[in-house]
Amino acid sequence: MTTELPRLLLVCETHPDYRAVGGILLCDFLKHYPHDRICIFCPHKIDIQPQRLHEHQDIAIRSIPVPAQRMRPHRRRRLQHFVTWLRFRFSYVRQLDELKTEAVLFGASHNVDLVWVVLNGFVSIDLAVPVAKALKRPLVTTVWDDPRDIAVGLGVHRRTARFMQREFGDVQRFAQRCTVISKPMQALYQQRYGVDSIILRHALPSCTWQSHGEARRDNDCYTIGFAGSLIADDAFNAFTDALDLMNWQVNERRITLRILTNRITLTAAHATHIEYLGWRSVGESVKILADADISYLPQTFSRRRDLSATLAFPTKLSTYLAAGRPVLLHTPDNSSLTAFFAEFRIGALCATLDPGVIASALTKLLADSSLRDVAVSEIGRARVEEFNDATTRKRLAWLIGASEDQLGEPPRKANASGQPA
Repeated sequence: MTTELPRLLLVCETHPDYRAVGGILLCDFLKHYPHDRICIFCPHKIDIQPQRLHEHQDIAIRSIPVPAQRMRPHRRRRLQHFVTWLRFRFSYVRQLDELKTEAVLFGASHNVDLVWVVLNGFVSIDLAVPVAKALKRPLVTTVWDDPRDIAVGLGVHRRTARFMQREFGDVQRFAQRCTVISKPMQALYQQRYGVDSIILRHALPSCTWQSHGEARRDNDCYTIGFAGSLIADDAFNAFTDALDLMNWQVNERRITLRILTNRITLTAAHATHIEYLGWRSVGESVKILADADISYLPQTFSRRRDLSATLAFPTKLSTYLAAGRPVLLHTPDNSSLTAFFAEFRIGALCATLDPGVIASALTKLLADSSLRDVAVSEIGRARVEEFNDATTRKRLAWLIGASEDQLGEPPRKANASGQPA
């Protein structure tokens, strides 16, 4: 009975839409929960205009713009450096009190039973415990990126990063349950904070899954697909260097790199074969990737962003798996993708920026049909065991302390974006 489901106050700095990864993840969760049992408090970046999707018209959403959390300190004098930080901190704390009041009033007006906070920024981390305590309601959390990696991405002052890390630990110790994005993150947080957690990732509905069979063959060309934002320039540049080393061919068959993303910077010192298709919806991306021979998924090797590879998990992998084609994972050897590959051998793994080694791994995956057959079989197993609606519903139910049956039947039909209508 859906009436017994807890009324949720969801706090997140990302608005539920299909423009960014966080928004896609929220849409993924919202399709499983009755809209009259959830309200959303969204303190978003001031330069982002929220878009309310048609399917979310019946959800109570309170969006409040907040100033940018990025602060570039003065570096010429230590005193100026410290004063700048103090001003930022004072202004932020004052604004945080106002946001807390707004969130508590919003949650109380909807008589919520549970506070669910996605810890994807400074504000959400700092609001989590005060809001739950003020409402006298239990707290559950979701983590997509470690706070240390968030701080690096924002380029904030090191003192602010320390505050953020300490507050994150307090939140996790206070929370009853938590969802995380990868097994390494789950193990670390259990050891460090003692929080019960489960892995909850983005999954496309089974109606979007493409056939396990071979891609449509072009006897003169191998096609490699890439889709999504490119945040691993170092890995991608090494990959194109490997293609240059191979003269963009394997066994006298030309290699074409098909790219689906809204923005990319390319440099080419040699003749290349690149198809740039721009941004495409998830549904379109799945179909285009399914027509390739393999997909390519890079992660950064930068030591500055090592936590991004070690603890985070690329959401685009769910799109790749739905496409059903073998994947070349180009990632550091201590990454979450490496741990995933040890469990699901969905293609080939390359843990170096050496173009020669990359070329060897790529050649083997393209030319070895038995290796691709194993990869296709493992992709099917990964979809059934991890990347599907049933798994998402089961783990979401665990997070909110409900049974899976209470969530009701999910929608079956997918719309043009690749999401259930």
